[in-house]
Amino acid sequence: MQSMRGLTAAASSSGGFAVDSATGQKMKDALTRIQDSVDRMLGQMKVVQRRTPLGSSPIAQAVAEKNELAAGGDNESAEYVLRKYKEVLAQAVEAVEKSVSNYDNAELGNVSAVNQTCQV
Repeated sequence: MQSMRGLTAAASSSGGFAVDSATGQKMKDALTRIQDSVDRMLGQMKVVQRRTPLGSSPIAQAVAEKNELAAGGDNESAEYVLRKYKEVLAQAVEAVEKSVSNYDNAELGNVSAVNQTCQV
């Protein structure tokens, strides 16, 4: 997740990360497929978060509670991690969009520089 944040930061800087629109679209398509998978997993979390019916002994109850917390409890739960991952994926999509913009701006600058050179 740290590398995606770095990608976002690089894309936000002036031309720090630039890709052409075709490459950017392929990247966005891949990220969208991953986002869709994460959404499906989050949709299935209710099943995973159900208390495991292991019996009524203290050990069974403790294991059932631990399983329940692992799926949807605190900031170490599967649900929490998936939600954070979804946020990072959204940031990555924004970074790709910015990188395409950086590329387009660089290309416009290059075309302008070539045109000015040719006019001299």
